[in-house]
Amino acid sequence: MKVTTEGCLFGAWVAAACKAPRAVLDIGTGTGLLALMLAQTFPAALIDAVEVDGPAAGEARGNFGTSPWSERLRMTHGTVQSFDPPTTFDLIISNPPFYNQSLRSASRSINWARHDGELSQEDLLDAICRLLADDGEVFVLYPVPEAERFEGMAQGRGLSPQRKLKVYDVAGAAPIRVIGQYAKTVTDTVEEDFYIKTGDGNYTPGFVKLLRDYYLHL
Repeated sequence: MKVTTEGCLFGAWVAAACKAPRAVLDIGTGTGLLALMLAQTFPAALIDAVEVDGPAAGEARGNFGTSPWSERLRMTHGTVQSFDPPTTFDLIISNPPFYNQSLRSASRSINWARHDGELSQEDLLDAICRLLADDGEVFVLYPVPEAERFEGMAQGRGLSPQRKLKVYDVAGAAPIRVIGQYAKTVTDTVEEDFYIKTGDGNYTPGFVKLLRDYYLHL
């Protein structure tokens, strides 16, 4: 469960859309992709990453240590439910697990990465409400049904959707993911569509523009 195209897109879109953060929390960092992308983009940001799976947390710690931004990245192996930092965060990001007891794997690590048994939407919102600064921003990545459910629950917890990006593999296909931006300030939601590839299988100009600072071959 390493790097995915939509995960890279998520990190790049967050970096382009958010205010310049000082304190960042990546919930369920996996091997550290999103935390590293934000460390690259925001030189003043101090970034905490939390991951429950031991092997993934170990890889993230190694990736952080060999990066140019190691002094600004801190890895915590454990659950976000027990994560108790001394301060709140002005940016919280999460590419959380989303399956609910379906498509179970024999691998516990894969189940943790894909299934929400260790981090339900209720758990994620509890952590966000506890750890987000009053003027902070939250970004989450979900498939469409889970994104709609999360939005309703978030509004019930005082988090208002600011922007929604529907992500499509190609034009004419169903959306594969939704990136949601939330804050405690109530405002009209801006909705956008984003296409990863053109009809001939190449990356769209929008994808190239957004990801060129992170992909070596664009």
